[in-house]
Amino acid sequence: MYICIKNVNMLSVSESKKAKLMQAGQELFWKYGIRRVTVEDICNAAGVSRMTFYKYFPNKIHLAISILEDIFRKSRLKYRKAMDSRGSFDRKIEAIIRLKIEVSRDLSTEFLQEIYQSGDPELIRFVREWTEKTMKMVFHDFEAARKNGEIRSDIRADVLLYLVNHLTSLVTDEKFAALYQHPSEMIKDLSEYFFYGIMPRRKHS
Repeated sequence: MYICIKNVNMLSVSESKKAKLMQAGQELFWKYGIRRVTVEDICNAAGVSRMTFYKYFPNKIHLAISILEDIFRKSRLKYRKAMDSRGSFDRKIEAIIRLKIEVSRDLSTEFLQEIYQSGDPELIRFVREWTEKTMKMVFHDFEAARKNGEIRSDIRADVLLYLVNHLTSLVTDEKFAALYQHPSEMIKDLSEYFFYGIMPRRKHS
């Protein structure tokens, strides 16, 4: 029993150190980018030694990938939960827009730009693979909704996906966001404009 408890405690301490490194790495990468941040900077911010860093990550690129993977994995789980819910399709789209806003806030624009400017093949490949997998999953869901009659049958799923992706750009527009007192009002309006346009919604007889 003592050995089991001791092993659990050691695992907890180990995971705690890794979590500190990921948190410190995210804060520094988001603020300064990958190139300007050193392993020593990350260790100092996390309060761990360089030896501890290399126990979990061979270099700072792998740390960046681990951070991105954690963000992408959590967002995918939330997306799946929204799409598998019993709500109407327009409410699902509203949930997707909320999720895209949340993810965009978690990611630094400067950091994403640097990923492609860095020229690191492993980092670029990781982001592209995750993006492709996500787009395929969303396309499949939209296509299923079209076939099930939840959206118009004459609408192409790829065009719908493109339009939904671009709704997020309005949310990040400071002048547009200033028209609303709360982001939830803005998201609701965008979703309803997208589904119903500007014409009055007709009641089904």
